[in-house]
Amino acid sequence: MKLNNLIKITFVCLFLLFLSGCSKGFDDRLRGKWQLREYIQGSEPKDFNQVFYNFSRQVLWIQAPGASVYGQFFQEGDSLILELPDHEQVPEAFTQFGWESTLERVAIRKLSRSKLELSRGDKYWILRKF
Repeated sequence: MKLNNLIKITFVCLFLLFLSGCSKGFDDRLRGKWQLREYIQGSEPKDFNQVFYNFSRQVLWIQAPGASVYGQFFQEGDSLILELPDHEQVPEAFTQFGWESTLERVAIRKLSRSKLELSRGDKYWILRKF
């Protein structure tokens, strides 16, 4: 009887360990290359295909036609803080898709394995995992 209980407890522990390994945290879901598909300001959507955000261990790399910039990112609650610390001003190419300063705080509206939606005021960024 004791051996039977021990086997059951071991099985339950292994199953719980397996489940905990399957759940992905914020960093795991955000890590990787994301393609900006749409930027919306007010009621004016703009489609983009050549802008990429790369997230890896708090390092941010943004690639856009005419500019490629490294920075850093942090999660703070349900917000994402994007910073370009080595730049005094935002690259001109970035203003086309909503960047106003070298430090941007955006709300995370949705984050899944394939879709990332960010917002700030009347601005929305819709990205897909690339």
